[in-house]
Amino acid sequence: MEIVEMVTRGDADLGVFAKEPRISIEGLRTIPFREDRLVVIVPRSHQFVGRESVSFSELMSENIIALKALMGAFCCGCKAGGCSI
Repeated sequence: MEIVEMVTRGDADLGVFAKEPRISIEGLRTIPFREDRLVVIVPRSHQFVGRESVSFSELMSENIIALKALMGAFCCGCKAGGCSI
C-alpha cells in the first residue's frame, strides 16, 4: 500500500488508512485514530428495515454499493466475519 510505503521510506511523517491483515506494517506502529460506525441504508421496502443491526455475512447476498474509500475496511470486516467478496 502506497501510504505504508511512504511512511516507511520517510516520505511522510504519518499515514491514515484502514488497517487490513494483508498489509504488512512491520517496523511501524499503529495508533488508533478513530472508530467509525458503518451504517447500511435501504429502501423502506427492504427486508432489513426495522433491524437494529446486520452482519457482514448477511450483506453478501445483496447488491451493494459503497464508497471506494471504505472498501478496505469493508473487505477486512467481511473476512473477519468469515465471508469473501
